[in-house]
Amino acid sequence: MFVASDLDTTGQKPFATNIDVTVTPRTGSPEQGVEDASQAGPDHALNYRRTTDVPVTLSDGRTARLIGGTYDVPGTGSLRNMQLLVLDAGDSYVVTATMTATGYIRYESAVRSALLSFRRA
Repeated sequence: MFVASDLDTTGQKPFATNIDVTVTPRTGSPEQGVEDASQAGPDHALNYRRTTDVPVTLSDGRTARLIGGTYDVPGTGSLRNMQLLVLDAGDSYVVTATMTATGYIRYESAVRSALLSFRRA
């Protein structure tokens, strides 16, 4: 997990913008892998509303999917995330950036650039 050095204090309590990477073995077709990875998102979260769901091309030419949304966390406030879903070899990668909904405008460009530069080591 990568965490911002400064806390966003615009919500109900201070929140550290962060980026998290999850890797899971993939079985089945690439299409099923994308669907499975997208189900790992916070659709189950309180008041979740999807704001983004688009195919993207990574800096190395591979295709991926960028999804995102807003949701509420009791005691924290409204959050927004951006997730990159990548299928590579036999694995699914979900790279998730989470920030406050009000802080999104501050981080959106940097987060998008970081996610689209994803490469497997």
